[in-house]
Amino acid sequence: MVLLMVTKMLLVAAVGNAASVRISVLPGVISTTEPTYASWNIDSSCNRGFHQIDFSNKNLLAAATALYPSRLRFGGSGNDNLVYGLSEGSPECRGVAPTGCGYFDAGCLNASHWDKLWNLANLSGTEFIFGVSYGLDDACRQGRAYVWNASNAGRLLEYLRARRQTVWGFELGNEVNNNAAPPCNQTPPQQAHAQKVFSGMVAAAIPSAKLIGPDSGAKNPLEWLEGYLPLVSGLHAVTQHVYGGMNRKNFNNATQLDKSATEIGWYTQTLRKLAPGAQIWAGENGPTGGGNDGTCGRDSACGTYATTLWYADDLGMRAQHGFAQYQRQDLFGAYYGLTNSRDAKSCLLYTSDAADEEDSVDLGGRRIIKKKKKRTTRKKKKK
Repeated sequence: MVLLMVTKMLLVAAVGNAASVRISVLPGVISTTEPTYASWNIDSSCNRGFHQIDFSNKNLLAAATALYPSRLRFGGSGNDNLVYGLSEGSPECRGVAPTGCGYFDAGCLNASHWDKLWNLANLSGTEFIFGVSYGLDDACRQGRAYVWNASNAGRLLEYLRARRQTVWGFELGNEVNNNAAPPCNQTPPQQAHAQKVFSGMVAAAIPSAKLIGPDSGAKNPLEWLEGYLPLVSGLHAVTQHVYGGMNRKNFNNATQLDKSATEIGWYTQTLRKLAPGAQIWAGENGPTGGGNDGTCGRDSACGTYATTLWYADDLGMRAQHGFAQYQRQDLFGAYYGLTNSRDAKSCLLYTSDAADEEDSVDLGGRRIIKKKKKRTTRKKKKK
């Protein structure tokens, strides 16, 4: 279906520019994606609306349900300073003093807000991936001496187990590699050590849950992955966060769209070498960074049809090169949010069984089977 989407867009562009387009479709499966390939994120940052949103909202539930089958990834920059105040009265959060409502400001996740978030995933039939806090404020104060404190994450797991709330998968840390420089001075072994500790905790509390990571960001991700992956084991998937840099001036520029090929090349090659048993994921992808105010910056194309071409192209490119899962940033919040954007139509098209054929295969080899309903017509009785 990704192929069909991109083909239609290319044809529209060709007509508009009086150009000719030749498309060749080769037989056979190029690669196989998850049924949930086109999925979505909820950003935990305050400036993306996480603390203000009502997750029991019926319209939000309808939007999440419409994207089925999919996976909800909860994570983002605010995730690494989020405290889980799940006990009655949230005593864990007494020391949390938010200074504002930006990317990295500390926040508290109490039991009622958590339960509504979990119910959103459960009621919409969405597989839930929860990003656990790395404790970035403490990490930046302590630098290379930092050792992840597992106590708050432990209370989260206890809460889930006591209420029999299942979670499909967990991550630990969000773009920790972007904090390798002073003053934070974080290193791959520090995140790897935290991952090992957390892995044992998850195995004891929710053994069915998958482990995903390290959710590397833009700053020297290859160096980070090379230092991190040899030190960990048992990852179901390896994730990387990429923003395409799309705006109103370059959204239909083939050279700009093809820039992802270099990143896809080294990323897939590195993972197949260092983590051959793990799936390759796009863990947080968007047309461009939203910025602290969420507007996506100058000449922004976010929230317009202009980014739909990038989205369809990126879905297809990564499926073609072996990506099993694609987590779009994000469902709501910044201008790039799917509920604020025309890109939701691309996601809906991919996840639907809109094709009339009995079975069809998209660019990534994801097979979508649809049984045709036989139409029966009743013959009118002659009077």
